[in-house]
Amino acid sequence: MFGRNDTPRWVETRPVSKKTFDVASRSNVYYPVPRTEHLLEELQMARNIMCILVALVPSLLSGCVVIDVEDCPPAVVEPDDTTIAEIDAAAKLFSDAQKRDVYVGIAQRPWLSCAAQVHLAKRAHDLFSDSAKEQVLLALIENPCMCDTTKARILKDLHRLFSDSAKRRLLDAFNRRAQPPVPVPEEAMPEGM
Repeated sequence: MFGRNDTPRWVETRPVSKKTFDVASRSNVYYPVPRTEHLLEELQMARNIMCILVALVPSLLSGCVVIDVEDCPPAVVEPDDTTIAEIDAAAKLFSDAQKRDVYVGIAQRPWLSCAAQVHLAKRAHDLFSDSAKEQVLLALIENPCMCDTTKARILKDLHRLFSDSAKRRLLDAFNRRAQPPVPVPEEAMPEGM
């Protein structure tokens, strides 16, 4: 059945008796005998694998995995000085449209520091048109990491906008931000959740 070189590690081969010979090969006949220490190790490993499968399979097949990640961790990706220097460099551009585009791009960055947000809110009022100012300030308001200092700065400088409709849109954006999310009705939920 098994020779000496091709036996599994849990099998030990021993001759049955010294007097027993195989007629064809004229050698001792060996029969596989399991080694108990290796057999116990493999049973323990099989039990551990079965426990892991029992724990993982239901969670993987449940169909709903919820990962809760906070939108704004306290870590700042970019140093304040770098971002503020970038805002000041954009302020030196000639066109208001180019300034607005750079400002909006900066305002939409996740994890923008409070100091950079306040500086950007101040610089937004250097733009000529109310619509450009409004776009930059709306991008700041819609940033999930907007801090209270930025909100206070925007509200303090709200009088610098000429258009009442622009002021109203900014205030509406603050109100939308403050409202809790609308719960989803149960009939709209897919089955199995």
